[in-house]
Amino acid sequence: MKDPSLKGMTPKYYKEIEHKNESFIEIQDLLADFPNTSTRAIMDIKIGTRTFLESEVANSSKRKDLYKKMVDIDPNEPTEEEKADEAITKLRYMQFRERESSSASLGFRIEAAQLPGGKLQKSFKKVKTAENVLQTLKEFLGDRVEKASKELEQRLREMRTSIENSDFFKSHEVVGSSILIIYDEEKSGAWMIDFAKSKQVPENIQLNHRREWEVGNHEDGYLHGLDNLIEVSN
Repeated sequence: MKDPSLKGMTPKYYKEIEHKNESFIEIQDLLADFPNTSTRAIMDIKIGTRTFLESEVANSSKRKDLYKKMVDIDPNEPTEEEKADEAITKLRYMQFRERESSSASLGFRIEAAQLPGGKLQKSFKKVKTAENVLQTLKEFLGDRVEKASKELEQRLREMRTSIENSDFFKSHEVVGSSILIIYDEEKSGAWMIDFAKSKQVPENIQLNHRREWEVGNHEDGYLHGLDNLIEVSN
């Protein structure tokens, strides 16, 4: 990330590598500064109210496979019209999926966590309210909850200021990005990762990442989610 406002908030970029006709980037290994796996814990938090690109939902045709996926999750969700068609659009399915997590309500969701010792947790589908998130964070931080939560809150506030001053964020929708939290017995940290779906918006649009998304406005809710994560962590 070349934006000076975001320096230190993302892994360091080293170089681009070509391998078997594919391009890769070499970046900082964030775990290298937390070598003790017996005390190290990691959490991936997906940020934003929208985790799909507008181009992904541009097709308005209805699909039976997405209807089946939705019914498998919640048989009571389809409208009468959708039941008759037994098909829904991709936009309908994606928005339904966001509502099933805390993405739609809080602007972020916990994707996965690895506890000290290497135990991996992926079952966070029922973590939807601020109270659920707070309890999950307390369990994740364990006996370091008091010290680490203060460090993380300060780090997240610094991150928010960096984003608000960032030219990159003013001109890019940032979709599918995460905040990676790492701590061990000595320190804790948080970094923004996963910018593969970031897209530059038309020149006449300047994003604030807090407005509600409507098709065509390119808002992603990134800062809305970060605001709520800071509030919950406080």
